[in-house]
Amino acid sequence: MEINLNCDLGEKSIHYDGKYDANLLKIINSANIACGYHAGSKSIIDKTIKNAKENNVSVGAHPGFKDLENFGRKKMFLSKKELKHLVWKQLEIINEIAIYNNTIITHIEIYIRAWLIIFGNKSFIRHF
Repeated sequence: MEINLNCDLGEKSIHYDGKYDANLLKIINSANIACGYHAGSKSIIDKTIKNAKENNVSVGAHPGFKDLENFGRKKMFLSKKELKHLVWKQLEIINEIAIYNNTIITHIEIYIRAWLIIFGNKSFIRHF
């Protein structure tokens, strides 16, 4: 049996310094990289993708709420349309950086607060 060891990375912010990201990339198989809204930035995304590529780690997108101050934990009430736009915008950001680094996004792990909105409204899945 093969196990995929996965980790949220690229979350450097006022709440976390990101100093262990490079070491974690040496032991994991796939990384969920923050897309700059709840944590991280374009330069951090770029650096994390480069490090992931060097370590043969699959790159995934980790979109969240636009709330750097609270690490995406501020309670937000978004419509399906607003949440869809929020996620797509972040996917565009990370995908552009991935293409620049000649790699692909293999998966998406939406930030937990956004999942609560999605699964609190089952019809959202059909519209995404």
